Amino acid sequence: MSSGQALLPEKVLAFAGEHGKWVLPLGLVAAVCLPQLANHMQAAIGPLLAALLVISFLQIQRSSELKQVRSGWQREYARIVGLLLCIQLLLPIACLLLMRLLGVPVHWQVPITLVAAASSITGGPSIVMMLGGNGAAAIKMLVASTLLLPLTAFPVLAMLPLHASHQLLFKTALTLTLVVLGSYCVAQALRRFLLHESTLRQRKNLDGLAAILLAMIVLGLMAAIHTAWHTPALLAFTLFLACVVNVGLHLIGLLLNRLCSFNLPIVLGVMTGNRAVAIFLTALPASTYQPFLLFIACYQVPMYLTPLLGNYFYRRYFNHAN
Repeated sequence: MSSGQALLPEKVLAFAGEHGKWVLPLGLVAAVCLPQLANHMQAAIGPLLAALLVISFLQIQRSSELKQVRSGWQREYARIVGLLLCIQLLLPIACLLLMRLLGVPVHWQVPITLVAAASSITGGPSIVMMLGGNGAAAIKMLVASTLLLPLTAFPVLAMLPLHASHQLLFKTALTLTLVVLGSYCVAQALRRFLLHESTLRQRKNLDGLAAILLAMIVLGLMAAIHTAWHTPALLAFTLFLACVVNVGLHLIGLLLNRLCSFNLPIVLGVMTGNRAVAIFLTALPASTYQPFLLFIACYQVPMYLTPLLGNYFYRRYFNHAN
């Protein structure tokens, strides 16, 4: 009896990992249908994001994949760093300056720029593999993207009207750095002293846990949508804008893939379009990001639907390219 009970959580995790492309949309549905639960989960976004980062770093430390990451990193160090500087630093700055030139309202400028400045979503490699892309290349990009985030985010945050003082700006940057590096160190310690060598069973459990945590995080992020039901026009426009930004970033990823001759269209498309903008919520004061939560919530919709709709999108791209 006890052994059966002990196996039940692992069966649940394995099931969630195998059906990740459905677990994520179900999180969206639960967020819409369960407003009270979504409100309660909102306060847990920060700790859940930190836990998800730890799991993500554990997922990329599988022995065979880690060797591919290290060898690929040594061969393409300059190209990867250069690409990520374009994606996480130059792109958001260019977007911000263009929006200012066009007179886009500040309440749209800030969340769109934060999305463009964020690192790749932690579930990106899983989505890439669901779409038939190169999982090892996506993992390599996720590692570099996350570790570079504190460096690339600082100039962008300095240009946004989010901080009342330079002291608060430095505090935000320091918090972001501690979250990323702290998660990496915790993952290293867990791998060395508790989990040891990666196994297939462990991999399935981590994949399932990551999918469940992503669904829980989206519950908290989507709480902002429930406060916008009384303004359906605003909600509809915000969702439309979020989808346009997401698709636009996917297309920019495909363009960079062609310009840089990476031959990784799905990897660059997914990892450029799907950004972990919520990671900024672990570092910014709540009063600062509250006005932009609706856009951040709406941005989760196209990201979490990528596993379901991405096949059609990328099939059309390949057909057109050929």
